[in-house]
Amino acid sequence: MSTTQAQIRELLRAKENEDGLTAAEIEKILNKRPGHVHAILEVMEKIDAYIDRWIPCRCPGGYSPVWSIVTPPESAPRPDPRPAMKWPKQ
Repeated sequence: MSTTQAQIRELLRAKENEDGLTAAEIEKILNKRPGHVHAILEVMEKIDAYIDRWIPCRCPGGYSPVWSIVTPPESAPRPDPRPAMKWPKQ
């Protein structure tokens, strides 16, 4: 995990940002380049980040996504380990 990913994750999990942030807001807070933040959010979307809603803006397309992050519950139990798989003999 990159340092910027960890910073974005921490920022989105902060109590004051629980309603989500746009990529432009993240860029401004972390002082990062726009393309860099967008690329990282696309990677994080496959892990634990998601677009919560779209807001109107002065940008190409007219709307900007508001990003949020999944916060796993503290009481989430770990699954039982699966038995080892054995390949059939040929």
